[in-house]
Amino acid sequence: MDGLATIVSFDPDVEACTRLRETYAARGNAHMYRVYPIALSAETEERTLYVTNSGGGSSLFDVDVPIVRAYTDEEYLFPLQKTTIQTRSARDVFREIDCTEFHLMKLDIQGAELEVLTSLGEELMRPVLAVELEAALQVKGVGYPTFVDVDTFMRRQGFDLYDVNPVRVHRSLRGRRSNYLEDMLGVDVRSPSVAGRAWEVDALYIRSPESLVSRIDVGTILRVAVCFGLYDLFTEALHSLSVASDVGLLDRHQFAEMTSAIVQWHRSSSYRWWHSTNWGGRIARRIAKRVRRTVDPIHGALSS
Repeated sequence: MDGLATIVSFDPDVEACTRLRETYAARGNAHMYRVYPIALSAETEERTLYVTNSGGGSSLFDVDVPIVRAYTDEEYLFPLQKTTIQTRSARDVFREIDCTEFHLMKLDIQGAELEVLTSLGEELMRPVLAVELEAALQVKGVGYPTFVDVDTFMRRQGFDLYDVNPVRVHRSLRGRRSNYLEDMLGVDVRSPSVAGRAWEVDALYIRSPESLVSRIDVGTILRVAVCFGLYDLFTEALHSLSVASDVGLLDRHQFAEMTSAIVQWHRSSSYRWWHSTNWGGRIARRIAKRVRRTVDPIHGALSS
């Protein structure tokens, strides 16, 4: 969406914000990016930030708990530092910066995602069409929300779940995940022969086009179609146009024009010639299938 949409970013790290601004400026569309050194949460207050040794995984929730230690390398977590930071109510911040209508949100803030969403309230959530966020599958401590909590909230807000991308982790031994894998099982840490425990998911929620037609707004329908396309959900994008056409929001010419645009978008972004239904594509897929069976006969047989 570079150059097509206004992007508003938040990060409590001032240096990180500087790097973001430099990156955006290098793309030539700096005027369409707004970066704020703010830590968003439910309320404006002082909070403890638990900073991991690696920096990644730092959270407003205490991550030094048994289940996290059992599935994380010690050098990733420790030494763990505690620092006091000022968080801001997401609702207040968005109103303060005069950003009261936004359409897609991406949240990866180590457990505070639900706080931010809850803080927005009905007025600010109403224009939101899509939300991509990280949600824990395991209870990581007191008050740390899980996917069940997030999913319940999002469905009550009128969103449907369209995709999940799970993250799996291996149990550590003597402070390292690789000790079980490399030392005892004799396999690479990325070996597909050893399953990891489901740890968290990157979940994608989008409002269904059927729930939006009552707004009598062509722009909203087209925006939700774009949201679907951004995540390669092209059949859902095409369906959105069909719903809009069926209720008279798009005339025949508009429907044909927008449908063609979605098809061309797919062709230019995700499509590869070996995906096609012609003879060349079919032969390429058959060869690839045989190669997979030869390299990995067990998984090849299961997938066939």
